[in-house]
Amino acid sequence: MKKCEIKTYSKIQIFILIIIFLAVNSVIFYFEPIYALISALPCLFFVLFFIKTQLKYKKIVDNKLANINEIVSDAAKYLNLNLPISMIIVDEEGKIVWYNSMMKEIVEDDINKILQVEKLFPDLDFEKLKSYYTKNHSDKDIIEYADNTNKQEIKVNTRYFDIKSCRYKQSQNDNRFYYAIYFYELTLYKDFEKKYSTERPVVAYIEVDNYDDIMNEIPEDTRPFMSSEIEKAIRSWATRMNSIIKKYEKDKYMLIVSYGFFENIASKRFSVLDEVRGINILANTNPTISIGVCADEFSFGQMEKEAIHALEIALGRGGDQAVVRKNSEYEFYGGKSEAVAKRNRVKARIIANAFKSILDESKNVYIMGHQYPDTDAFGSAIGVYKACLDRNKKAKIVLKEPNETIISVYKTFENDDRYVFIRPEDALMEMNFNKDLLVVVDTHRPSFTECPELVEKATRKILIDHHRRGVEFIEDTLLTYLEPYASSACELVTEVLQYMQTKMTLTVKEANAMLAGIVVDTKNFSAKTGVRTFESASVLKKFGADTTTVKEFLQDDIDSFVQRSSIISNSRIIHNNIAISIVDKNITYARLIAAQAADEMLNIKGIKASFVVVKCNENIFVSARSLKEINVQVILERLGGGGHRGAAGVQFKDKSIKEVEMLLMKEIDKYVKEA
Repeated sequence: MKKCEIKTYSKIQIFILIIIFLAVNSVIFYFEPIYALISALPCLFFVLFFIKTQLKYKKIVDNKLANINEIVSDAAKYLNLNLPISMIIVDEEGKIVWYNSMMKEIVEDDINKILQVEKLFPDLDFEKLKSYYTKNHSDKDIIEYADNTNKQEIKVNTRYFDIKSCRYKQSQNDNRFYYAIYFYELTLYKDFEKKYSTERPVVAYIEVDNYDDIMNEIPEDTRPFMSSEIEKAIRSWATRMNSIIKKYEKDKYMLIVSYGFFENIASKRFSVLDEVRGINILANTNPTISIGVCADEFSFGQMEKEAIHALEIALGRGGDQAVVRKNSEYEFYGGKSEAVAKRNRVKARIIANAFKSILDESKNVYIMGHQYPDTDAFGSAIGVYKACLDRNKKAKIVLKEPNETIISVYKTFENDDRYVFIRPEDALMEMNFNKDLLVVVDTHRPSFTECPELVEKATRKILIDHHRRGVEFIEDTLLTYLEPYASSACELVTEVLQYMQTKMTLTVKEANAMLAGIVVDTKNFSAKTGVRTFESASVLKKFGADTTTVKEFLQDDIDSFVQRSSIISNSRIIHNNIAISIVDKNITYARLIAAQAADEMLNIKGIKASFVVVKCNENIFVSARSLKEINVQVILERLGGGGHRGAAGVQFKDKSIKEVEMLLMKEIDKYVKEA
């Protein structure tokens, strides 16, 4: 009990006794005044005796309280001085006014010679610490404690500390604040964290991309040597990484490695890709491998699932690369080889049969390509529409509006009653999302389609695409036909059509539309063209496709020709073999002109890749083309774009042409350095 409380308590007792004494004597005095005077003497004596006793008792209590306060004060001082946590007190200017003995153990310098706390601890942000109290507390409070939002983590020599604090002042009327700063050591925790980080497991799956094709190419007696060399390269690489590797099929492996060694693998950009690609035993094609890695902190079951998914992405991008899931994002390594076309048509036949069955189960079919469709998206949509007609299914092509790229070929179908085109908003209104079928062609990215909301809501979906797979992907499809080896979506659709009917039929305009798609994506059969491409083209020719008509579809007006020439004349050469052109003015038909200019810039001698950056109102378009040596998809993918090895693009909003140029140059320089 405090002194003031005891004093108040004594006064109340005396006051009550006096009141009782006066009351009793008043009553007696009323009846017998003499007796009242006689009784007053002992009562007065009693009151005086009681007052004396209380004063004596109060003095004893006050002395005891003083002793207790002194003991507590000495204990508090001792505890603060010898607190097992380092502590320092500073004033509002950051000047050190006091510290305890533990502080001497973490600071090598003489604290008395260093007056400012920020000089003693350079990692400590004292202004940030002070500002917290200014924003979150009243100046009237005598003592205030900070919550975790004002916590700081600093390093002192080789030790780590978590900084917490409180602000106080000597009294209510004092305007000067002091800050007590406490140092909670985190060094042991940091050591464990580092140990865990370097030793936690990383799961990877490895698959030889073209194992069967290579084995079929080489003589039977050399096959064991080829298989042995591939396995030797993979196991040798795994051994150097101190990992566990298990072969579970003739061309598939599972690997577990610690995160510390994985970082070494990533820093060397998965050198095993080059090692396996360098193997050649009497084969025309070198072996390549794909690797899927999960480096996130999941359970083993989830890590296995994510690693397999990463491997699927690597294979969907053409193989010969590693895809790593790390920090919930994907990183890509390798991808130096062209995707190799499969040597048989078994998959196309399986896809055709499955497609036919799904069509027969569907009432209505909606076909959709990517935004700003080109002739490949339009031509493949026409091919799928033809498959629907052959199965007597009602179909509609989702198209916002025909652009300058497809307007010529679109007009050949515009007045044909058999072909129905529908705007995206109307498709959303009338489609039965649970029963109708949505077929997406020439893109696998939901955000790139004519109507992303349609992809999100539809439960029955089919995907047909030839682009190298990116992270964004249309999931939960009934059927996916993604083949990055193919020249175009029209090539894939042509193959599927051959197996959907006993006798394939096409009209001339349908064949022309699909051939136009192949011609554009192969740059008139000069890029990304395989045996299967020519076979598909020959099938279309068989049904009356005319190259002259296709060329007419692709003709430009004089203004487009002049703008394209201007872009090319404005180009410059970087890294000796890359042409780049930046046009800071609005261009009509920007996408088309940029793509055509990038194509033509590859005709410049010595140029291996070309980039064109053009402006159209508030949008900036980047179009890229390349020959075999440079993978433009990898470059533009890092900027949010996509495509495939020889042709890619990306679009920006709310950025200036200069900002886009700087971003593009940074990624080109990075790619060249890595290569």
